[in-house]
Amino acid sequence: MSTNDPTNQNDTARTNAPAGDHTDETTRICPACDEPIQSTDRIGPVTYVLEPCGHQVDDRIHAALRS
Repeated sequence: MSTNDPTNQNDTARTNAPAGDHTDETTRICPACDEPIQSTDRIGPVTYVLEPCGHQVDDRIHAALRS
């Protein structure tokens, strides 16, 4: 199977999340300032910026916020 084949079930790198991941996270709280998080933007390979406060977190913190 080609890696471009959408039926490839072993392609764990593929995600359904859009680039920039503007996921609504209104119930999430920034761990740095306790402000509600409205969205997150991916700004690097493992770095996200929280909106509207602007704090940056790595992928481990971002994953914990989403769970």
